[in-house]
Amino acid sequence: MAAIAALIAPAAAHAQQVKPQLDARLRWETVDQDGIADDADAVTFRLRAGVEWVASDWSLLVEGEATAALRESYDSGINGKTKYPIVADPENIELNRLQARYRGLPKTLITLGRQRINLDDQRFVGAVG
Repeated sequence: MAAIAALIAPAAAHAQQVKPQLDARLRWETVDQDGIADDADAVTFRLRAGVEWVASDWSLLVEGEATAALRESYDSGINGKTKYPIVADPENIELNRLQARYRGLPKTLITLGRQRINLDDQRFVGAVG
């Protein structure tokens, strides 16, 4: 019991924070593509919501994402509406990030779990909206 208390006491002695995360995006896209009679018209709403718990050198982040089609006159690639051009913004509900971080080593940040990785301008690898 004393060993467990010795491990927990330093974390309890430091201030702990809970930080809510919220990101919303409304998107409208139209596509007029040669060879396809009907034009695509897509209005989608994406919501990313989560929470980050921070205590001393440790943090834990959980974030979900949902995309809803407010106007679905387009082919998302999975909705079967192939008479329209593709707008790659399908409806979904998913776990976006679940990560643990440790900052206790000098000039080092260790992140484990499902995370967002952005390289350079996010052209090839990134979480660009």
